[in-house]
Amino acid sequence: MKEMLLVGRGGEGVVLASQLLADAFARAGFWVQSFPEFKPERRGAPISAFLRWDESPIRRRYKVHDCDVLVVVTPAAPSPEVVETLRPGGLLVLNRETRYPSSGPFRVARVPASRIARGDGVLSAEGRPMGNVAVLGACVRLLLPEGLAFLEEAVSSRLGAAAEANIHAARGGYARCTRQRTMAGDTPLE
Repeated sequence: MKEMLLVGRGGEGVVLASQLLADAFARAGFWVQSFPEFKPERRGAPISAFLRWDESPIRRRYKVHDCDVLVVVTPAAPSPEVVETLRPGGLLVLNRETRYPSSGPFRVARVPASRIARGDGVLSAEGRPMGNVAVLGACVRLLLPEGLAFLEEAVSSRLGAAAEANIHAARGGYARCTRQRTMAGDTPLE
């Protein structure tokens, strides 16, 4: 079983992202479990969503404490405390245009999801780019390489009139995801 933690801020679509990705994994034939954790429910408050997927039924019924995949939907760099939830050998997926200057016993991938969302017109009511679905495109490329069509189907079934722009953003995230290599100047994280 694989476990994922998605983190961000209220209003960035973190919960929707976990539901869409769960739908895509289910369409690919996996057993899935997705649920959010809300703190003070307001725009800008920290939000977490959890996702599990496996080829057999999932019996766990508690939140994810240590994850195989950590997805940061917000364009801000994650705190060291958040990165500590990632298991050794795990994958950190960032909504980031520039290089993440830290390294550790995990792999790093990044995608300019906010830029993609702005270019595709996927904006919040306040005009902020909603990079959640573009980040999912990157996740699918890394975790389910043949599954972009499943994500597109999930987006179509859930987002109605907004589906077309979000599908385009997911394709952009899939295409523009890059894996980051460790460099000598990186700050080591445990």
